[in-house]
Amino acid sequence: MPDNPQAYPCLDSSGDGLSMRDPGMTLRDWFAGQALTSTMRLVTSHESEKGEGIAQTFARRAYELADAMLAERAKEQRDAS
Repeated sequence: MPDNPQAYPCLDSSGDGLSMRDPGMTLRDWFAGQALTSTMRLVTSHESEKGEGIAQTFARRAYELADAMLAERAKEQRDAS
């Protein structure tokens, strides 16, 4: 899986440097949340896997899109360097 950094960590500045108080969500989680709205409009029931409810289909597809976004992000970072 491509690099999946924390999206919104909560940092404390105490003492001699910064420390992470709460890691927050990952960038993959944030991407999946952003993709969920369009996923819900585009996913149809025939895309569900056997035994999978529509909610699970939405979630699975949103994370598939998030993974694709992370892969594209990594590709662009490689191309830029």
